[in-house]
Amino acid sequence: MFCPQCGNQNAEGAQICTRCGKELPTGRYVSGSGDGAATASLICGVVGIFFFGIVLGIIAITQGRKAKKLGYTGGTATAGIILGIIGLAEWALLILFIVLGIAAFASVSHVTLYNNFL
Repeated sequence: MFCPQCGNQNAEGAQICTRCGKELPTGRYVSGSGDGAATASLICGVVGIFFFGIVLGIIAITQGRKAKKLGYTGGTATAGIILGIIGLAEWALLILFIVLGIAAFASVSHVTLYNNFL
């Protein structure tokens, strides 16, 4: 098990780092088990801000939570979750504004057509 503070390799099951004395995380995390999900979360979060934010935002949040559930302690999963939430909210607001704009345009054009008909 590697120490998250100094990177020293310690014996499996060790509770304190032999180099820096930091308490080692307890859990079932095996190096690499949550890395892929954390990376996928970050990539989907970043891309989701620009393209397909609703779908990629949901994937980013799901993958970030999966990485954390597997015991991943790095910041990549957290960044992916935050970016996923931002992308999801951004695209939801964009769609809402588009729908409201179409509704407002339809309402105005309907009144204009009605007034021209009279």
